Amino acid sequence: MDMIEKSILLCLMGFFGAITPGPDILLTLKTTLRFGAWQGFKVLSGIACGWCLYLILIYAGLSHWFNTPMVQFILSLVGGGYLLYLGFIMLTIKPILGDLENLDSKDGFMQGLIINLSNPKAILFFIFLVTPFIDEGMEIGLIALWCSLFMAFACVILCANVARGYINARTFGIIDRICGVLFVGFAWLLYFECGQLGAKLFL
Repeated sequence: MDMIEKSILLCLMGFFGAITPGPDILLTLKTTLRFGAWQGFKVLSGIACGWCLYLILIYAGLSHWFNTPMVQFILSLVGGGYLLYLGFIMLTIKPILGDLENLDSKDGFMQGLIINLSNPKAILFFIFLVTPFIDEGMEIGLIALWCSLFMAFACVILCANVARGYINARTFGIIDRICGVLFVGFAWLLYFECGQLGAKLFL
């Protein structure tokens, strides 16, 4: 397989992997639906910085560091706690009946960055699917992968921003509750994994 074929395959893997259900895409979708495209892209900018960090570590040959049980344990613990926090906020937020255009999202960049860096789906994607494609001359392929991930999220943001115009305040409240339940579910899965890793590390 030559470099062009590898780059195309990486792009396809990145695009379709990005739009599969997970905390990253859910946070981006929810933020865009409630606050608009600008806030959605703020979240995406944080997530994209996380991708950059993963790609730098992989290119430097340090991907094995993320695959150690202790690092996975810490990431699952921190990620689960943050997802529980976001889930709690979404489940307890009061329905907004005012002008939705004047709403603002708090620190979307940091939300996106934290979610991405503590997201096992993202970590596993980069370690096990991207690492085998890394060889000399693959810099263009890694850039193309990053662009395909960004384009996938951008498509979701643009579609959600269009759909936002047809959603009323009551529906936003329902979306918040659904997303809150899903975030708590993701947190539970992380803590389940955390428990399994803890048993291996400390027992």
